[in-house]
Amino acid sequence: SSGINAEYGETLKEFTGQECQFGKAKKTIRQWDVRRSRGISVYVTLRGEKAIEILKKGICAKEFVLKSTCVTPKGHLNFGISEHIDLGIKYEPSVGIFGLHMSVVLRRRGQRVLERKIKKGKIGNNHKIKPEESRAWLEEELQLEFI
Repeated sequence: SSGINAEYGETLKEFTGQECQFGKAKKTIRQWDVRRSRGISVYVTLRGEKAIEILKKGICAKEFVLKSTCVTPKGHLNFGISEHIDLGIKYEPSVGIFGLHMSVVLRRRGQRVLERKIKKGKIGNNHKIKPEESRAWLEEELQLEFI
């Protein structure tokens, strides 16, 4: 991907220390100057300790307070940051200021049984993560407060 997305990718790579992926448009929307198969986003997938470290920086930028609607019915966490410089990323005039969307998927071991292609299985309701459980974990581990 070329242009501004590549510059965003470089900034994100410096921040996370990982290679970025480029999301492509599925269809053309003329009013927004979006063309099919052209890069429209930059994303990176993090796991383990690195993911928690970056998540802590994101929550710190939101001052440890999020709306309770940020937790989905499946127990995932989604929130946005309007300015990347709030995370401590250095401002570059050539890139400007851009926002980020952080999405956190919480799951127990064994969740892959539902998603694999061969020999799919079922998991019980007790094994699925509920929103209350993920809120409790986030409050305990990351000192996050929900309003």
